[in-house]
Amino acid sequence: MKKTFVLIACTFVTLFFATQATMAQNADAKSKEIMNLLSSKLNLTQAQTGSVKDLVSTYAGKFTKSNASVASSKGGLKEKVEKEAQTKLGTEFSNELPKLLTSAQAAKYPEIKDQVTSLFTQIK
Repeated sequence: MKKTFVLIACTFVTLFFATQATMAQNADAKSKEIMNLLSSKLNLTQAQTGSVKDLVSTYAGKFTKSNASVASSKGGLKEKVEKEAQTKLGTEFSNELPKLLTSAQAAKYPEIKDQVTSLFTQIK
């Protein structure tokens, strides 16, 4: 009986960590895609890349949680609230990113803003 309980507990712990690892890999893939887009379109300097990457990683984590909430909502008010939270996160990112850019780069960002937000919302 105790062995069965321990085995079941170990299985659940393993599944939990495997799920977390899969989510992190997906977030990492989308983060890389976002970074590639930002780097290519905004011509980020070597010095800017680290700061922008940190910002992207931070928001990728926030979007992972938000996207999971949207996916689990069954429509109605909860889905509307969760989608508004996603919009707010996108706005926050769009307000924070220009602080790390030159004025010329910041002027180019609106051209790709929707693509970046779309990639964030695809993180699972």
